Amino acid sequence: MSRTQLLSCCAISFGLGVAGPTLAQTAQTPNTVNELVVTAERRGAENLLAVPMAVDAYSGQTLERFNVQSLQDLSKIDPSLTIQRYGVGQEQTIIRGISSTTGTTTGVYLDEAPLEGGFNANVYGDNTPVLAMHDVDHVEVLKGPQGTLFGAGSMDGTLRVITNKPDLSKYEGMAEGSAAVIDGGNGLFSENGMVNLPIIDDKLAVRIVGWGDEGGGYINQTIDGTTRDHVNDEHLYGGRVEALWKPTDRFSILGSVNYQNTRVDGSQAWTLNVGPQFAPGGPELGPFPPYQNDSPSQEPYSSRYILFTVTAQYDLGFGSIIATSTAGDKNQLEIVDGTPSGCSFGICIPGPGAPGAFSALSDFKDSTDEIRFSSDFKGPVQLVAGAYFEQDGLHYSGMQFNAIAATGAAPCDTYIECHALGLAQPGFGNSPVEFANADRFAVEQYALYGQVDWKILPHLTATVGARYFSASIHDEQINEQNIAPTQTPSGFDGGYVLGDITTPYVSSTGHTTESKPTFNFSLLWQVDPDVSLYARAASGFRIGGINEAAVIASQEGIKIPSSFGPDSLWDYEAGAKIYLLDRKVFLDLAVYRIDWSGEQEDALAAGVFNYTLNVGQSTVNGVELSSTFHPTSGLTFTGDVTYVDAYLSTNLPASVVTAGTPGDTGDRAPFVPRLSVAGVAEYEHLLSAQMVGYVQGDFTYHSNSFSAFRAVTADQIAAGAPNNFDTELPAYFLLDLKAGVRFNRFDLSVYAQNVTNSAAYLGVRAGLDAVRVYSPPPRTVGVDLVAHF
Repeated sequence: MSRTQLLSCCAISFGLGVAGPTLAQTAQTPNTVNELVVTAERRGAENLLAVPMAVDAYSGQTLERFNVQSLQDLSKIDPSLTIQRYGVGQEQTIIRGISSTTGTTTGVYLDEAPLEGGFNANVYGDNTPVLAMHDVDHVEVLKGPQGTLFGAGSMDGTLRVITNKPDLSKYEGMAEGSAAVIDGGNGLFSENGMVNLPIIDDKLAVRIVGWGDEGGGYINQTIDGTTRDHVNDEHLYGGRVEALWKPTDRFSILGSVNYQNTRVDGSQAWTLNVGPQFAPGGPELGPFPPYQNDSPSQEPYSSRYILFTVTAQYDLGFGSIIATSTAGDKNQLEIVDGTPSGCSFGICIPGPGAPGAFSALSDFKDSTDEIRFSSDFKGPVQLVAGAYFEQDGLHYSGMQFNAIAATGAAPCDTYIECHALGLAQPGFGNSPVEFANADRFAVEQYALYGQVDWKILPHLTATVGARYFSASIHDEQINEQNIAPTQTPSGFDGGYVLGDITTPYVSSTGHTTESKPTFNFSLLWQVDPDVSLYARAASGFRIGGINEAAVIASQEGIKIPSSFGPDSLWDYEAGAKIYLLDRKVFLDLAVYRIDWSGEQEDALAAGVFNYTLNVGQSTVNGVELSSTFHPTSGLTFTGDVTYVDAYLSTNLPASVVTAGTPGDTGDRAPFVPRLSVAGVAEYEHLLSAQMVGYVQGDFTYHSNSFSAFRAVTADQIAAGAPNNFDTELPAYFLLDLKAGVRFNRFDLSVYAQNVTNSAAYLGVRAGLDAVRVYSPPPRTVGVDLVAHF
């Protein structure tokens, strides 16, 4: 993207703005911006000007019109969200430069249910469940720490997806289908539908939603001289059932079940470079062109997620009591090539045609219970107070194995399956398993929280909130098959790898308790109905954990910390929300500074073992400018400009640098672009009494970023530090276009996504095996039909 284009984008976005959300609207002339209503403070609907924080919000209508069906899609129209993508179902959500590859820093809620997925250093992304976004009422992006009302998982913000609830009084439905052609890839077919069924008028109703995607592969993989085309075909289906029972005007119960099953046939990334294939110090292959994968092993992915939620609400007249219980279960299997890492330690059969791969299987279960009181007092004071309890359990199993040479396929997916199939036999080379380990991780946490809003003067409101959080963490690591001979512990038979089978044994256990208060203070001055100003200071907190790779690494003489501690931050911000030109323009401006202490970051020891460490301190300074412009009836412009300067405030310790993770004061935070710009334009025109034509477009620009604080130097490598494969994510520009007609209850459109055919780096995984790049699909052209009935 040229400098002239970039300046033009910034100018457009400064004048236009982002969020254009229409969650509710008051009576207005056709040329005014709709009044924005959000539920960010968990006290029911509030005018956005009365909320003392930065919030982006998008109506379901906006999401539908711009084909927003996932968080990745949402980031196209909201650049304050940076989504690092590691394939379908694996994402890292970053708000305001709080970038961490060691677990979630952004809370994600589906209605009243927190989406929890656990974390493991061998599972990419933050492991938060990724549900398709269909039949959604609206989405809210709450920026900055939300530790008072939404908990420790919301260290840099909270993303809330609010679904459409069952309608007690009317039958309705919707069906949508689309077919698209991907440049150089397979066709992609998507469908979703909804039906609303009142069972007892004004008392009981059910709403059923379903969705599915099929095809869309565009990655070509070459194994043993044979190229397999479009290996990343996706097979996704899911659904949601909600039932609402309202026996009285004051009392209601809402129950829901969400389910999604995802399978991808093969590699979802293309390999920029592939490391030494069968011997340490061997030649590096590449660089390769986009969409070409040269890993010698097949890399399929599958996941299944189910979530049960029950929410009861009782209106007391002076407020409401809301109680929610949830139960979630996420099962995920990912296989990635691991040929060079295995061979570099001498634990694979040497010679060509001996690919190795790593299988990561995780099963995470969680349950939550929350009860809160939300006031509706007549006086100047309002209150939200509640209690929260959560139980999490993660069972993880990782296995390095030899794949089938000719095809790169796995002879068995997991350690248990290998034994069940009789593939693990004593003797060198008789077992495909090189090593295997397991981890059982359990967390119990509870919290008490409260927030008070006091209208000191008619136009001045002060907010004070606090949350006390405590967690008990227990971890048990199990060696299922050792990576190398070692001193015989209890239960270990002294065997070697590759066929001399280890008797599984518990290698270590750990237990810790962590607690922390978080706070929220703000002042809001509503100058008049069109202008509000605010200042805010808030803190966030994230629990620590155990490094699963420590025991395996120790068998090779590599020291990794057995655990890592919590991290926390303070956010200081000020903002203004303003309507201008008789409400034809809406502006939302925020400036902020974040001080982050004990920062948890991912590290790579010997180019192979992923672990987590506390790196010290970081500072983030930023500016966000959003606006919406509605100059005439039928014409709307929206846009956003976000600037983030996130950097280390202290040098990383010498021991961390020696392990291969260098960083000095002033180094930029990984995966955080300094400048992000988005713009959206839509024009509607009445073609006849019953037909409306429209055209629309949206663009996204992100400046460059890097996968590490800084690259390891040649001198450091010569001194024994492993290469960290620091990779630049170049700046990119993405453009989508759409045109269509709406008539009666139908909407027929044609669309083009990634019009410029950009192989943008949406995510990068760099290591000894390869530099893997995750890009959006190439130019995609399709047709879409929506029918309401």
